Amino acid sequence: PHNLVLNPSAHTKMEEIAITMAIYIVYWSMANGTTITIIITALVAVNAVLIGVFLMLREQAMIGDAISHAVLPGIVIAFLLKEQVVGNAKNSVSVFILTGAVLSAIMASLFITFLHEKLRISHGAAIGIGFSFFFTLGYVLRSKLAKHADLDLDCVLSGDLTTSYLKTWKWGNVNMGPLAIYTLGTLLVCNLAFLYFCYPRLLITSFDEGFASAIGIHTKKWNRSFILLATINIVLFIRMVQIPLVLGFLVIPPATAFLLSDRIYTITLYSVVIGVAMGCFGFLISFPYAHSKNLSLSPTVIAAGSLLFCTIFLLMLGEQQNRKKLVKK
Repeated sequence: PHNLVLNPSAHTKMEEIAITMAIYIVYWSMANGTTITIIITALVAVNAVLIGVFLMLREQAMIGDAISHAVLPGIVIAFLLKEQVVGNAKNSVSVFILTGAVLSAIMASLFITFLHEKLRISHGAAIGIGFSFFFTLGYVLRSKLAKHADLDLDCVLSGDLTTSYLKTWKWGNVNMGPLAIYTLGTLLVCNLAFLYFCYPRLLITSFDEGFASAIGIHTKKWNRSFILLATINIVLFIRMVQIPLVLGFLVIPPATAFLLSDRIYTITLYSVVIGVAMGCFGFLISFPYAHSKNLSLSPTVIAAGSLLFCTIFLLMLGEQQNRKKLVKK
């Protein structure tokens, strides 16, 4: 890339090393757009399934759909306040609107948690109420306050996985490489750290909140902490990929893994493998026909995952039938 600048006199030794590494990343990624897109797909899949496994355990798998629509009020309010707060700087406006989306999603997730914990409403009903309320609120705000504003929600929030590597992170005059790699990499470290340090309590509260409370675990604190982590993950996913693909990664790999094992550690490993395979396989199928056949990436990845789920389901069903026949004999 032409805008790569390495000025030794302007940087410390550690900064020089970091910039040199970034140069190799940039040259490699720009020359290998297909490869870097596969890596971004794999990173999205791994992050999503780590959250999706515990969402499945908690019977909150569809909270991703609720959060993806609950960001609307935050986007509209941030869009209306952007000039007073951050001015017209493009990068600042984008970050400000994304912050509004995150805050709106966090409020929605806490509202859903409140409905479940305080009013004893089931997870599914609470998600439906939260989704409807926040989406309707956002729609009303947009209709009344931002009716004539040039607000394209697809451009503001929904990303495109096939072009995500084109948006780069710049440190001064230095192009550090695809922003998605740094964002998803940081997110993966945070998710792994949270699961590593909080795994026992998170697992117990996911399986049996009553037992967790009986042994002294603050279930509400852990429930809210996990929901906040899941919310931030989902909003950042939606910023990079399309909403159906996010929901597919959250649900299909864990659901498939639950057919293969009943141990959480094994289920998590299977989910990671299935999610990465689903994303890479779908991308490799859609990429050659993206322009000639107008074959989109998201539906192809979801179709690949759904096909894998159906295949494993039928195989497991056949195995159960064979076992029943053997028992009868």
